Amino acid sequence: MKRSHAVVIAVCLIGIVTVGVIIVLQPMVLNTNDLSWAIDVGNTYEFDISAWGESYGGSFKSSQVLPLNGTSITVTVTYLPAFDNVNDAESFSSEIIFRNKVNCSFTNGTALDEWANTTFCRMISGCLLPIGAWSSLDRLFPDDTPGGWNPGEYAVATILYNSWFFIEYKWWGSIDDSGGWRGDVSLSTGTPLSIVWYYNHGLEEPLTIELTLVG
Repeated sequence: MKRSHAVVIAVCLIGIVTVGVIIVLQPMVLNTNDLSWAIDVGNTYEFDISAWGESYGGSFKSSQVLPLNGTSITVTVTYLPAFDNVNDAESFSSEIIFRNKVNCSFTNGTALDEWANTTFCRMISGCLLPIGAWSSLDRLFPDDTPGGWNPGEYAVATILYNSWFFIEYKWWGSIDDSGGWRGDVSLSTGTPLSIVWYYNHGLEEPLTIELTLVG
């Protein structure tokens, strides 16, 4: 009799665990009715730049990063994607996070080199987000990017705070290098308040670029 009870209990526990796994693995569908842009094409923003670190043998070099220290850039919004094809984490990433939405130039009017322009446009565009559904957006992604080494892979993480929305993109290269960016986004405008780009290669001091919104 006791054995029968034990079998019944075991089966029930297995059922509970299985249901839990199914719920966890079930993709979340995003309701886009609450999403909206609080900015317009043509809006401009200014960011001050700080840069530090060292890298001589990796994919990115100190000579690319350090000359940017102490400069400022002007960012112009050029494109705001529609939400027609956005319904989950994958489509939100491809249609919103990874879509280029801006042009960048030095505030003094001179052009950025190709590497700096591409880097700034990608990290700023990734932190330029629609408002109105922050809790839903937060549930699409984990709170942290994975630790360890995942060559050839990338991850997105988000955390909703009381006063800002945190988003991070991280990638892992195949030869002892990794990098990405992380930003704090305004809940009222969906624009980045600050963004940090980082690159790690071996034991070298990480290359870091910090953008801080002026005003």
